[in-house]
Amino acid sequence: MPKPEAGFLCGLVAFLGLVNFSLCDSQKNTVSKFNSPKLVVFVIIDGLPQTQISRYADQFVEGGFRLLREEGAWFSNAYCGQSATFTAVGHASIVSGTYAFRHGLIGNEWMDRITKKRVYSVEDARHSYLEEPTPEFAGTSPKKLKVVTIGDQLRLETDFHSRVLCISGKDRSAILTAGKSGSAYFFSANTGRFITSTYYAEHYPQWWKNFYSTKPQNQWFFHKWKHLLPEQAYLRSASDDRPQHVNQFGLGTKFPHLINGGSKNPDPNYYAALIRTPFGDNYTLQFIRSAVLGEKLGKIGDAPDILVAALSSHDYINHIFGPESKQSQDHLLRLDSALEEFFEFLKNYLGLENILIVLTSDHGFSYSPEHCIENGLEGGRLDSERLLRELNKFLVARFGEGEYVLSWFNPTIYLNYEFIDEVGLDRFEVEDFAI
Repeated sequence: MPKPEAGFLCGLVAFLGLVNFSLCDSQKNTVSKFNSPKLVVFVIIDGLPQTQISRYADQFVEGGFRLLREEGAWFSNAYCGQSATFTAVGHASIVSGTYAFRHGLIGNEWMDRITKKRVYSVEDARHSYLEEPTPEFAGTSPKKLKVVTIGDQLRLETDFHSRVLCISGKDRSAILTAGKSGSAYFFSANTGRFITSTYYAEHYPQWWKNFYSTKPQNQWFFHKWKHLLPEQAYLRSASDDRPQHVNQFGLGTKFPHLINGGSKNPDPNYYAALIRTPFGDNYTLQFIRSAVLGEKLGKIGDAPDILVAALSSHDYINHIFGPESKQSQDHLLRLDSALEEFFEFLKNYLGLENILIVLTSDHGFSYSPEHCIENGLEGGRLDSERLLRELNKFLVARFGEGEYVLSWFNPTIYLNYEFIDEVGLDRFEVEDFAI
């Protein structure tokens, strides 16, 4: 069963690049002035609990998280009031500034009430992967996004001179942050490349072709993910090889983790394993640096550009091992160093005085239920099939024979309203009893 996700995090926000800022002088009725950034960089770390930023602060390097905490503004008590804290919902909320009932992304997936079929948040049959086979329920466009994003609005206000480029290990993260008018690249486990769809382009740019001429996605094949720091540095995390750890794509359940997907040559299993390790983020940031240089972000014209670096590996690692794990701690420390390198790249490329950096997350992450139980707290895992069976039994006992429950798409239970109407029951009464 999937681990529960909780605690939507809009918390760690860093502002760099607002130079020559002056406060409003009420006596002179002057307007505050500051230099507009040439490039706005959103760093979105999927599944990052805010508590981890504090817990491991003493182990961070100078130029990563610490740079943002010490030189930026940290909003530690910011929340978004929503129940479905999932990737699609969170990323859409970050760039639109509104709730799921307005932007339309109520989950990563849901059930269409008319067709009774599964709907993926960024699927669109009108478009396909560019130069790759398109699997079922693949993300190809922001069709289901019902609002404009900050990037869309910026492009409108600058007569489309501003550019919006969004890159992520997950299709939904890249597509939804790109909005209606930006560009998106997302990781393909089929080839290990960052690809796009026909919604965005008819062909790949030359910088993309140059980047993949050497197959950089294969550089970690048969690499071992080991501790970054000595063993004693991980005493604040749960012990290794817990029963709840999942052996996905041959990674194993404890250190060291061999990255080959159980294969003899790089293949989709290897690529799927790669994105579930810290090196998935390293690879993402490598691609992002090439994209920044290739597109000359922040260097063409006077209008500011937007770059979204939506890093996905922390969420995968927390799902597999739990946020209390050594693996989660080690990944965050490695990501910290990777961000230091990335920020240094931005400094040399454009100068931090010309860049606004915002760091946040689409959602937090609750501890594994087993970890809670071991420490005297309540916890458990949800068996969704049993839940639906037993719920229907209770509804039958109360209202009579019938199929009252259609399906469950996390976190929503779908009742059979057609049947409820047919037998003359009140929808609200059935809902209240089901709750």
